[in-house]
Amino acid sequence: MKDIDFKAMTNELKEKIKETIPEASFKPKEESKFMKVLNKILFFVPGFMTTYTTTIGKTIYTPKGFYDSAFGAFATLAHEYVHLYDDRFLMKGYKLQYLFPQILAVFSLLSILAVFNLSFLWFLLFLLFLAPLPAPGRTKIELRGYGMSIKVRQWLGFEINDKHISNYAKHFTGSEYYYMWPFKNIKSALSSWQLGKECCVDELNPAYRDVAEIISKHV
Repeated sequence: MKDIDFKAMTNELKEKIKETIPEASFKPKEESKFMKVLNKILFFVPGFMTTYTTTIGKTIYTPKGFYDSAFGAFATLAHEYVHLYDDRFLMKGYKLQYLFPQILAVFSLLSILAVFNLSFLWFLLFLLFLAPLPAPGRTKIELRGYGMSIKVRQWLGFEINDKHISNYAKHFTGSEYYYMWPFKNIKSALSSWQLGKECCVDELNPAYRDVAEIISKHV
């Protein structure tokens, strides 16, 4: 296999993302006050500022040293491109789906009205939704993102084995996404993306085809 210029591929992908979603932007986490505050809130996610890339709205926030790994930068941006495209064009209520069911805890604020009527104290029960309950919407969204991660490796001719699938599954069952799907069937859902180079692509968003075309020009 010839040497692959991942830096050039990453630049092409960033240009494609901006072409498709002009309002998209890329920002280092260390330069964002918002990310620093969010890091305090997400205390249960070690390495939030230094390891993980986070997409909120149309902004992709990258950790320190993000571009040090040329392949890692390209693969991660491809993953985040899926989220941007789903949010912008394909999935109604994307943010609500991603935050459900934990977002229901916001209704606990209505308990403040207990100063007028004690029955409003029942709204405190919504605080139970702050627990790490399964999040089917977030799982569906991240399956599409990690599906891209799997296809990128395949399109590049890299190996995908059970160890890789198990590592991807840990993102779903661990604290990184607040234990969004702690069930064993997540491995089979991820494994389905291994079935053929075109599996799971045509029926989803064009981000997959855009990334596949960039890769095809360099391998």
